[in-house]
Amino acid sequence: MSVSTNDIKKKISATENMSKITKAMQMVSVSKLGKTENRVQQFRDYYAELKTILATLQASEYVTEHLFKKGHDKKTQHRIGCVVITSNRGLVGGYNNSLFKMLKTGDGYNNELFKLVDKKVASDDDFRFYMTGQKGAIFAKNELPAPCTTHFLFPDEVQYTDIMALAGKLITDYLTGEITEVVILHQDFVSKLEQAAVKTELLPLDFGDLPTAKDPNYEIKPSEQDVVDGLLLQYVMASLYEIFLNANQAEHAARMNSMSNATDNAEDIIKESKLLYNRARQAAITQELNEIVAGANAVN
Repeated sequence: MSVSTNDIKKKISATENMSKITKAMQMVSVSKLGKTENRVQQFRDYYAELKTILATLQASEYVTEHLFKKGHDKKTQHRIGCVVITSNRGLVGGYNNSLFKMLKTGDGYNNELFKLVDKKVASDDDFRFYMTGQKGAIFAKNELPAPCTTHFLFPDEVQYTDIMALAGKLITDYLTGEITEVVILHQDFVSKLEQAAVKTELLPLDFGDLPTAKDPNYEIKPSEQDVVDGLLLQYVMASLYEIFLNANQAEHAARMNSMSNATDNAEDIIKESKLLYNRARQAAITQELNEIVAGANAVN
């Protein structure tokens, strides 16, 4: 079936308009990625200082015996609190789907961690899900049991104050024994061209990456226990926020790459369509010339 030159011109025009949109979205993502990178760097300065202070106290009995550090008694029922950080909007490639795949299969981390039977959780008592983002809400509605699922909606550019409700819920549920462990499924920003779906354990705390402790040159008031309680609370919230910033950074990079690929594909389609248009136009001209010549010969 031949395609008319008018149809090809309409396709070229529509694709060019689409290319302009994807290019603009790519530029917006580049700008947002740059701003998020600055926010990440500024926060990590604070986070590093927080770790330095905590390093001087990590041997304290108030730290080692704190529930955030030692965890719950192994005799209690093991119930996992799982936070899944997803985007509010689409056009991010496999950003969300790779997280959902990990949620279903364990993705090599621990196949016993997420037991889904016919895409449903095997036991509601084993899990508590804390879904973030519009895409996570849609997945939870279709795949997860409502009694053990809570949804939190955040703006595209997450601020520290935005996570307080989620952090408060996680900490309260952990302290009361509603959950005995907190894991977070999120996208990790590896580079502008690479993002990786990972699982990060938030609670109980692991101090493996703390800097070398230095002799403190300050006094602790009102008491070491009060300072430790406040410091560990801040550390948990700061760790959670850093993960959100990392996921935010990965989302902008994923959308930038997705829109870049869409723009490149649109330009390829435009080139192919223009070539097809020129061929069709030449064929039409040739046919008209042949008809004129044939008509002239018939008259003669």
